[in-house]
Amino acid sequence: MTNFTPEKCKQIALARLDIVHKWLEFRKQSQNKLQADYDFVKLHNTSISHLFEILGEIPRGSLHRWYGMLNETEDYTKLLPQYKYSNVNDYSSKLLINLLSTWIIVFWVI
Repeated sequence: MTNFTPEKCKQIALARLDIVHKWLEFRKQSQNKLQADYDFVKLHNTSISHLFEILGEIPRGSLHRWYGMLNETEDYTKLLPQYKYSNVNDYSSKLLINLLSTWIIVFWVI
């Protein structure tokens, strides 16, 4: 069975990879790494950048966790959100079931 990864999950993982790279570059410019971390997070969380639109606000701990997950590789798949979609059919059927159950509830209420 082939694993199915929704495009939104790929987009999130690639954004996480990009932000880790930007964070590491930002840290290189500072002697106080802890302060650089806080400054970077504050800059990201108050920006209107493309990465902010995808990831939203991030805590400092997430940067360290994502960096650790990469284990000095460039494999963005290690940063994929851990949703439980095994293939396209499972993804579609879960959405369909949720949609149908919502309509059933609405129908019975009316």
